[in-house]
Amino acid sequence: NLISEYLKEVTRKAMDCKKIKQDVYHQVVQNAIDNYNQMKENKESRLEEGPMIICVDTSGSMEGKAERIAKSLTIQILQAAKRKMRKCMLVTFSVRSKLLEITQPKHWKDVRSFMNRMFTGGTDGEDMLRDVLKALDTEHWSMADVLLISDFDFFLPTMETLKKIADEQQKGTRFYGLQIGHDHTGYEKILDRIWRI
Repeated sequence: NLISEYLKEVTRKAMDCKKIKQDVYHQVVQNAIDNYNQMKENKESRLEEGPMIICVDTSGSMEGKAERIAKSLTIQILQAAKRKMRKCMLVTFSVRSKLLEITQPKHWKDVRSFMNRMFTGGTDGEDMLRDVLKALDTEHWSMADVLLISDFDFFLPTMETLKKIADEQQKGTRFYGLQIGHDHTGYEKILDRIWRI
């Protein structure tokens, strides 16, 4: 699975980051390896290379260590996507969500701005999911891999949103989560797979 491949690649490179303990990244890599074979068996055929939508929780509950982990993983995944020429969208969300297409060099200025911004505010996951689903309904982002990086400390989606997620999953779209924390939030029953660190 492409998300598994990216996580293994970026975590190997992030091992040199002195701000975050290496055992955190070791756990991410191990989880990716353990579930690689299971996750590549999709119900629908997938393109070998396709777009990615990376959603990063920038709310106050992610302040501190979780923020540093999220930023480190995000920049490494974006750089890996750039090298492989995969179209990539970054969605940051707290009270509101903000979409940023990383398709041209000039967009990296906005990525640097994101890296320098402090995480703060509440969390509206519903707003983020609505924007993701709208993007998936377009030609350019259809069948994109969706990765949520968060502590998942926000409400579960509405029934309407759950139905739309299920419809996308039936088409072959895969929703993954990288949870910073170990609490069971209910999203493990909604997403195709969640890694916990």
